[in-house]
Amino acid sequence: MGIVQVNLGERSYPIIVEKGAIDRFGELLKERGCRFIAVIADGRVSSLWGEKLKEILEKECINNVFLSVKPGEKSKNLASANRLWNQLADNKVDRGWWIASFGGGMVGDLAGFVAASYMRGLEFVQIPTTLLAQVDASIGGKVAVDHPKGKNLLGFFYQPKFVIVDPAFLTTLSPRQFRNGMAEVIKYGAIKDRALLELLRVNVVEIKKREEGILAHIVERCIEIKADYVEKDEKDILGIRAQLNFGHTIGHIIERESGYRLLHGEAVSIGMVFACIISHRLGYLTKEELNELKSLLTLYNLPLQLRFPLKVDEIMEGLQWDKKVKEGRIRFVLLKGLGNAFLCEEVPLNLIREVCLEIGALA
Repeated sequence: MGIVQVNLGERSYPIIVEKGAIDRFGELLKERGCRFIAVIADGRVSSLWGEKLKEILEKECINNVFLSVKPGEKSKNLASANRLWNQLADNKVDRGWWIASFGGGMVGDLAGFVAASYMRGLEFVQIPTTLLAQVDASIGGKVAVDHPKGKNLLGFFYQPKFVIVDPAFLTTLSPRQFRNGMAEVIKYGAIKDRALLELLRVNVVEIKKREEGILAHIVERCIEIKADYVEKDEKDILGIRAQLNFGHTIGHIIERESGYRLLHGEAVSIGMVFACIISHRLGYLTKEELNELKSLLTLYNLPLQLRFPLKVDEIMEGLQWDKKVKEGRIRFVLLKGLGNAFLCEEVPLNLIREVCLEIGALA
């Protein structure tokens, strides 16, 4: 069994990475004193895996209630949170209960937001079932809901008690959801580990076939990278953890303006291309490195340009709500070569506009 420890003092927790790890879920809860748990689950995941999870909990005599959330980013809002708060109250959930998220990144964010706010905070655990959630969204304690003005605009830093990462869940992912997660995997290589990018290039056939060994290695490596960032800058104060948002500055805007028809990873893929072009124009990234990253994204069938009408002015307006904006300055995570990210304190507005046109935005 692989265990990656996130070291945050009294908020430290393990991430358990192993095929079949879900079978130990009830045992892990019982060891930590949990007797009652509310599982907030993606509706599709619940239909595939819900009965198995219920059996695991009941085997350890853990009382449980399952609350379903409609799949998709459009569910990640205050209306959904309010419905879940009401359902928790209707089920007489009190401070002795725990909350578990069971699904992808959207469910993890929403369930974590509910756990952090209901009765001033209940113990929380994550069971990520998508590649994107396993390598990224379930780790680090950022929980949030979206607002019309911006993605993840309302939220908390709220660390889980533990995270179960079982590669078995990846067998039921749709091809599109698998590609969605691969965008975040590529992001980790781009910001921190060029060797990971090479591994992704050389093993593309095995990875697309979802071969267990290579996938487990990739997932654990991404978790290690994220855990290191979180340990160094848990609450995103020092600008270190901001590097994890490579591709997200533009990506979040594209995702929202598409009406969430684009998945998160698809939008981030375009955002990474945007950030790499900026990096190249400012002299930080060679043309060869830019083309290398674009080629890798293409290998995994991820988009490089906008595929729906979006005006430059709409992107510029959206940038004002990015969490990295500081004192009116638009900051971007850029690359000083592949595998070496940094937070650029200010990018010229005219350059941003030019690159918006280059990725297919309308003047």
